[in-house]
Formats: sequence, structure tokens, C-alpha cells
Amino acid sequence: MRIAEGQALAVALSDRCAPWHIVTHQEEPSARAAAWISASGRGRDRGKTPETLRAAVAEELADLFPQVLFLAERAGIGLGDALLRKWGHHLETRPA
Repeated sequence: MRIAEGQALAVALSDRCAPWHIVTHQEEPSARAAAWISASGRGRDRGKTPETLRAAVAEELADLFPQVLFLAERAGIGLGDALLRKWGHHLETRPA
């Protein structure tokens, strides 16, 4: 899925307003951090399998990405272009 398609999908699927996404974006880092720490073996596994812990990280990231796409769309920001401006120079310096 291309970023522009993801932005349009995030807006179409969201029945929330932009402030809700901003607040949620602020509340979610601890859940992502906990999932990542557990999956990386640095935290308690709470009896979960490595596959389940990895799936929890994937779900936390899946929560984050649509929120970012939604906010970018609402703000009229072309996220693909913004990513290239911000991170594109790394593409030029990566070893082949």
C-alpha cells in the first residue's frame, strides 16, 4: 500500500476527530514500549510465546501508523514527500 492510499484509508476508516488522534498518539507510547521491551527479551514475557509478543508489537505499530496517516491527511501534508525530505539523505548514504 502506498502512503497516499494509506492516508486516504485512515481518514475513511476513522470516525474520530483530529484532537482525539493527537491525544491517543500521546497515550500510546507506553503500550508500544512495553510490547517492544517484552518482545526483545528485556522485560517480562508474562507467559506469552515469542510469536505472541512479536504480534503484540505489530499490533501496537499498526495502531500508530493509521493515526499518523490520519493527522497528515487532515493537515494537508503529503507524508511521502515529507519523509523523503526528512530521511531521503539516508537513502543516498546506505551501502549497496
